[in-house]
Amino acid sequence: SSNVSSMMTQVLVLDTINPIVNAVSNITVYLDVNGNASLTPADVENGSTDNCGITNQQLSQASFDCADQGMNEVTYTVADLSGNTSSTMVVVNVIDNINSITGFTSANSAPTNSMRTYSVDSIANATYFWSVTNGIINAQSGASANVTWYNYSNGTIQVIQTTSNGCSDTLIQDIVLWPLGIATM
Repeated sequence: SSNVSSMMTQVLVLDTINPIVNAVSNITVYLDVNGNASLTPADVENGSTDNCGITNQQLSQASFDCADQGMNEVTYTVADLSGNTSSTMVVVNVIDNINSITGFTSANSAPTNSMRTYSVDSIANATYFWSVTNGIINAQSGASANVTWYNYSNGTIQVIQTTSNGCSDTLIQDIVLWPLGIATM
């Protein structure tokens, strides 16, 4: 008996399994001389997998500038061919080590009613804003300022540097003041 029967059927295979996303948890990027930095998915990828293969990787933010200095939470998402996705958070630390202010050139103590000159390393095309407490700025020129300290309590000097690309950095120093004619503390 050679009874044979056949029937055509369609089998629909669905991939409903999300990829497993693995990325570095923290990464640091450094701003360039123009105040920009970038990140690619390859920079954070750390062994993501999927049963049908990963076809797409995306970052919620890939470009950074002066406004992004410090810690930034960026979402890293991977997708497979079926459109299943998984995401994780990556902390991106944006650092500007090119346009940073270095320390003041003058001491952090002074007698009252004395004038001191304070300066920082100058960066081309940067602007500087100086301010003090318990003192008077007699003159300022770019990356330096002359200050007369006039009170017996401690003072503070601050400079804000803004570069041509918009990056800002602030340096603050406490100044210990003592009456004129008394030895330094």
